[in-house]
Amino acid sequence: MHTEDVGLSPGYVLHERDRKFSREFDEILKCAGGAAKKTSIQSPNLQAHVERVIQILQHEVLNQFVAVSERHLNHICSEAVRRYNTERGHSARENLPPAWDSSPPGPVDTTRLSDVACSTRLGGLLTHY
Repeated sequence: MHTEDVGLSPGYVLHERDRKFSREFDEILKCAGGAAKKTSIQSPNLQAHVERVIQILQHEVLNQFVAVSERHLNHICSEAVRRYNTERGHSARENLPPAWDSSPPGPVDTTRLSDVACSTRLGGLLTHY
C-alpha cells in the first residue's frame, strides 16, 4: 500500500457506498491500520465541493503538465492549492480568496501602471495581479 511505502498510516478513508468499495477494500484498509467511513445513504452530492476543487485543479493546472515524478506532481498541486486559497477570487466570498479574512478593499479612483504588479506560478501558467 502506498501509505506504507512513504511511512504513513491512514487514519480513515471516507468513501461512498458504491460497490467498487467492497468489503475486501475495507479489510485491506483495516490491515494497514486505517478505518473506512462511509458517506450517508442517498447523498450523491455530499462531495460536490471536493469534486469541484478537483475539477478546477485538473482544468486550470494538471491538463497543462506532464508530471515526471510524484514529487513533481506534489509541487504542481501545492502551487495550485496555494493560489486557490490565497489569490484566486471566489464569487461566494465577494471575489475574495478563502484565506483572506478582511473585508474587500475600497474603490480606487485611478491606478497607475507602475502600481500594478504581476506574480506568477508554475512558469507563468497561473498569474495574479
